Amino acid sequence: MSLLGKKAAILWNGDLQDKEFIVSQLDKFDTIICADGAADFLKEYDYLPDVIIGDLDSICEDTLQYYRERQVEFLRFPPEKDFTDSELTIRYLLEQGIYHATVFGFSGSRLDHSIANLGLLYYAVNQGISINYISRRNRIMCLKPGTYFFENQYKFYFSLVALFGIVKNISLSGAKYSLSSYTMKQGETIGISNEYIENICLEFEDGHLLVIESEKDISI
Repeated sequence: MSLLGKKAAILWNGDLQDKEFIVSQLDKFDTIICADGAADFLKEYDYLPDVIIGDLDSICEDTLQYYRERQVEFLRFPPEKDFTDSELTIRYLLEQGIYHATVFGFSGSRLDHSIANLGLLYYAVNQGISINYISRRNRIMCLKPGTYFFENQYKFYFSLVALFGIVKNISLSGAKYSLSSYTMKQGETIGISNEYIENICLEFEDGHLLVIESEKDISI
């Protein structure tokens, strides 16, 4: 398989509590990239990542030894560095010429890291990487201007957020609440908690738009 078609699973050291869901997804990918302590999760399920990246300050010593014995590649960085372990995994994608990735463990107890990780969606899409953040109950992506189609997911809310600035001329059809040439500003909540009626068509002309699908049984 060429690198252009290669799909990577990235595990960050955030909330990995949906263990069965994550494990059920991993075999769909061509390569597994792991950030630091997320390697402990993989070891529990006998998965060998292709590379473990970070300052290795949160990985257990047993896990470290386990993967070293199995000749897993480590890319170790000093603790005092310019980038988070999460960003280092995105930069690794670029170095390897991999442009399709799904991230697990993107949020956790550190709010600063969770917010920064949302910013990495913006960074990645502007580097030409098609990337999704996925948990059992949430799917997040950042889109550049264009036309997009989403298959009917009646169990999920469909939300639009202008997190990274003004988004111009948004048109949305197939949802409970449609939009026509709408300009969405940062801080507006008009795009939250929409619903699928049928397949959705979304298009916009300028800006970067977060699309978030959230399972409906989540308490707000």
